[in-house]
Amino acid sequence: MEKGDYYYIYFVGTDINARGQGLGSMFLKHTQQIATKAGKPIYLESSSEESKKLYLRHGFEVVKELVMGEGEVGNDGRVVTSKDQKKEGVVWWAMTWWPKDLDPRLVQA
Repeated sequence: MEKGDYYYIYFVGTDINARGQGLGSMFLKHTQQIATKAGKPIYLESSSEESKKLYLRHGFEVVKELVMGEGEVGNDGRVVTSKDQKKEGVVWWAMTWWPKDLDPRLVQA
């Protein structure tokens, strides 16, 4: 993807008391409608298994798994100071969603 040829979702979050009410799904569906009309894919990064599952349910695909801070921080992103703690780093997933008529997996060359 060329720079600017896609929509980037920077952050999605809901208040803990509002979770499970479909607000994240409503936001994603609305954003997908806008992207479809514009003929552009959507790119985002997921930082939790829960959010990754939400995005997968809405047709996003993991394009790359990233580990940030491996050897320096724990899976919570905090600097590890104890020798007993693991320094596995924080896992992120780069994900994309494409309108059906632009999806490179479906469009015939």
